[in-house]
Amino acid sequence: MKKSNFIIFIFLLLSFSFNNSYSEIFTGYLKIDSYIGTVKDDGIERKLYSPYKIYNQNNELIKESGYHFDRPHTLELEEGEYKIVYFNSEYLKKEILCKVEDNKTTICTLN
Repeated sequence: MKKSNFIIFIFLLLSFSFNNSYSEIFTGYLKIDSYIGTVKDDGIERKLYSPYKIYNQNNELIKESGYHFDRPHTLELEEGEYKIVYFNSEYLKKEILCKVEDNKTTICTLN
């Protein structure tokens, strides 16, 4: 019985080591500060953040945000450069490039 347990253990150990051959993905964080002012919501004053869209290096839309309250969004993204498209306070379309690095937080302020 002990010999069969040992064989099973070796089999599991080998299959585990072969199944873990993967390419490592590096991720970081992107904090989007799109603060535009405060609003009253049922008597409570709340911070208002404007909408934006995030595109990857292939110009593919990966995130779209509407107006949101209270705090800026923080997203976990793969390492790389991202384009953020938004409208400024004069309603002009703007673009900004932000670089996400492994295990770091990049803050992009939209104004």
